[in-house]
Amino acid sequence: MKLIYLSDVLNRYRDVNDVNQTVHVMKYIFPRQFGLHNVFTSTVDFKESAHIFKDYTLREQEIAVLQQRRDIKRAEKEKTDMCQQKIPKRLRGMTVELVTKLRKLHQRCSYAAILQYYCPISVSSTRSANDIPLSFKALDKSRLASHALPKEVGNSTGNVATQYVNVEEPKYTELACSVSEVSAFCRAVLLNIVPHGFWGDTETYRQNEAIISKYIDMFIRARKSESLSIHEIIQNFKVRSSIHKRFIKLTLVDYRPVLVAMSTH
Repeated sequence: MKLIYLSDVLNRYRDVNDVNQTVHVMKYIFPRQFGLHNVFTSTVDFKESAHIFKDYTLREQEIAVLQQRRDIKRAEKEKTDMCQQKIPKRLRGMTVELVTKLRKLHQRCSYAAILQYYCPISVSSTRSANDIPLSFKALDKSRLASHALPKEVGNSTGNVATQYVNVEEPKYTELACSVSEVSAFCRAVLLNIVPHGFWGDTETYRQNEAIISKYIDMFIRARKSESLSIHEIIQNFKVRSSIHKRFIKLTLVDYRPVLVAMSTH
């Protein structure tokens, strides 16, 4: 029996040279193109979730059911290789290469080093870094039950006994990071793992990347009642560069019958 751990899809599928795994990751990034449940055209079944949007962290069962249906249809029409997953027309070529590169950058990225650089653990003047229990460093709550240090003391008879002295554990508030540090960490990770090709060519990717970084910072600093729309984020995006013309042409192909019908009236 194969166990699926509740981690993100980039960590569940580690073979960056496997094209099928790359296509599987693309199903999480572009679910609408693969006919999967998405936030744009699908409705949420409140019997499954009480939230406005579904949790898409683990959607292996949905993908397996959809793939099984498509395999049955393909088997009825013609005998094809069922191991090779079909890629939607709009995502072929460059998009597959970019997602493959993203997976490679994710494996090379040292998240711990970036976290330590942008969100260092600050200790008070009366406490050194060595006084912080390993449970806090590793986020292992099971080791917070007891924390004591051995200390050798002498008694009246001259014998040496070992006495355990309880060390005051630091509060979680002492290990908290500021909003600016969290924002800097998230933006640094994004710049390290997302290929420039996702944002455009050499003429536009810097501007688009800066826009995304700006709104990541805004999202992290936002309060509970504040909202952020997709339209607000992408309205300043430059998409008519040479690297994105292929996607625009594909969109025109999809809507060409509609455009022809409108031009005749």
